[in-house]
Amino acid sequence: MIFILFLFTKLVFSQNISGKVFYTTSLKVLSEEQVDSILNKKKTPKAARVHVRKMLMNAEDVTSVLEFSQSESLYKAQDEMSNGARKGMNITSTIAGKNSTYYINTAEKDYFKQLNMDSFLRIDLLENQWEITQESKKIGNYQCFKAIALKKARKDKPSIVITAWFTPTIPVSFGPKNFFGLPGLILEISYKKVNIRASKIILNPKEKIVIKKPRKGKRMSHKEYEEMNRNFFKGLK
Repeated sequence: MIFILFLFTKLVFSQNISGKVFYTTSLKVLSEEQVDSILNKKKTPKAARVHVRKMLMNAEDVTSVLEFSQSESLYKAQDEMSNGARKGMNITSTIAGKNSTYYINTAEKDYFKQLNMDSFLRIDLLENQWEITQESKKIGNYQCFKAIALKKARKDKPSIVITAWFTPTIPVSFGPKNFFGLPGLILEISYKKVNIRASKIILNPKEKIVIKKPRKGKRMSHKEYEEMNRNFFKGLK
C-alpha cells in the first residue's frame, strides 16, 4: 500500500519536486543525578567536572535545514547564534550535525558528509537498513508511516533503535542528517534521548533550489574514518 501511494504521489508531483524543510533537534535534558552518575561512571577528573557538567546540561533546541530536489539533498545545522543558544557549548548542536554538511544523491547513490573544519574531510555515509511497519500517525497535515533501523555504535554495546516517521505524500527519499532511503520524506527521527522533527515544510518554492555538491577535502570511506578516530583517541590516552 505504501509503495503504491509512493508511486501515485510521485506521478502527481512530476519530476520537478523540490523543497526546504526546517527540523528541530531536541535532547531530553539530564537531571543533576543523571549527570553525577555519568561523571562517576566515566571517572571524570575533578578538574574537568565543572566543564563537562555545564556541557551536558546545556541542551538548547537547534534548528537545521534540509534543501532537496528530485534526486539530491543538502542538510546542515543553522549557526548557534541564529538558534539563540546559550553561551557555551551546546551538546544538542553537536547531535544536530554542527560543522557538518550532509549530501545525498539517490540517482548516483552518492552519500557523504563534509566536515567543515580547518581541514575538510568528506566521509562516506552508510545506507540505513529500514524495516517499514504498519503503524501510522499524522505529523502536521501529513500521514506518516513508521520505520525502524538498528545501528551498532560499538561492538561491545547493544544496537541503538532508530525510529523514523516518513510520508509518501512527499515522494523523495531524504531526511535529516544521515537518515535517508525510505519511500517518502522523513519528518521525524527519534533514538535514545534525541528527537528530530520537521517544524516547517516549503514545497516547490518560487526561488529555485539549487543543490551544490560539497567538493572540498579528502574523500574517505566510513571504515577509514572510524580507523582514523580510533588511532586519534589511542594517541590521547
